[in-house]
Amino acid sequence: MIVGEVNADRQALIEVEVRKPGDDLSLTVDALIDTGFSGALAVTPDLIEALELEMHQTVEYEVGDGSMVILETYGAAIVWDGVEQNVLVTATEAGFLVGMRQLYGYNLSVDAVDGGSVRLTRLP
Repeated sequence: MIVGEVNADRQALIEVEVRKPGDDLSLTVDALIDTGFSGALAVTPDLIEALELEMHQTVEYEVGDGSMVILETYGAAIVWDGVEQNVLVTATEAGFLVGMRQLYGYNLSVDAVDGGSVRLTRLP
């Protein structure tokens, strides 16, 4: 199970450890659960630079206002539910976001109050 917390801005957050595949250097970030984001994980360009991640491809996304944007994706490793796995992270200035590709196969439960619990439980 992955646990997090609802902050004072009413955002559901969890910690995610991100690293360059095959490297011991890692950074842990507070990532916002974003069910409107179809990717796995969005990270800032600063994190990509700090971990020296390698660009993989560009992907077109539809954003909240209906417009389309093209964003770069990078190969990364994350620790998810205690297991390291390789994922593509999307570069964005929007901050750290956990999207539906990463949430797939999990039940998301949020106690929507300040300091409330955020729980991700693997589905059978």
